[in-house]
Amino acid sequence: MGRLKGIVFDLDDTLVNSTAAMHAAITATLPLLPGTTPLALASALKQGYQNLWGYPSDGYQQLKTLPPEELRHALTVEALGLLGFSDQSLIAAVRERYQTTEDSLLQPLPGAIALLTALKEDFRLGIITNGPSLFQRAKLTQVGLDSFFEVVVADVDFGAPKPDPALFAYTAGLLGLEKSELLFAGDSVEADIAGANAAGWCSVYVGSAACEEATYSLRALEEILTLEPVREVQMRKRLASEPKVADTRVTSAG
Repeated sequence: MGRLKGIVFDLDDTLVNSTAAMHAAITATLPLLPGTTPLALASALKQGYQNLWGYPSDGYQQLKTLPPEELRHALTVEALGLLGFSDQSLIAAVRERYQTTEDSLLQPLPGAIALLTALKEDFRLGIITNGPSLFQRAKLTQVGLDSFFEVVVADVDFGAPKPDPALFAYTAGLLGLEKSELLFAGDSVEADIAGANAAGWCSVYVGSAACEEATYSLRALEEILTLEPVREVQMRKRLASEPKVADTRVTSAG
């Protein structure tokens, strides 16, 4: 790769604890839904989302402008309908408890803020996320990460989800960088690593298991600072900022 100039991240479960917060919200909601298991509710939410907005359905483009509150309501109605619940007061209670729990627990993953702070001065930073555009941006703001990124791209903003390499090329264009100047970090082999590789970017997998497909495989997010392309840029900038020491040696004529 060329000299690294930009670092782009996946959002959910790479920078933010989205799955953990979701599981906690599901657990908190179950007492309102007699006979429902955590797996059944999780499956209904996933299927409900696909029914309403799955790519490449007609509903997919709605995710570009759909307000988060409308999205939450529509998804709750659809998911509970799949489970056989239709009472409006129950739907409202489930949505309120789910959202309150999820919002209270959603936070940056350990090391995320420190890492982004260390990278921001030296690199152009971006996000590529598969998810509703306004919803994902609101999530970034909620957890206090929005100010770190020059570019935030939800898949629907482009028109196709990861791992489509054209989505990565689109993001590179927004950043004004070449593919050889970009690194992408994420937790999904299928969406993040496959997409970055297909686009010709340097790929970084962050997870508990090794990933042979990625250019680099890391166990912890903050290990990005140890990668050679990152260290090289930061070392160059540090050396360039150091004051030059005048040569005080005396040369004797003779």
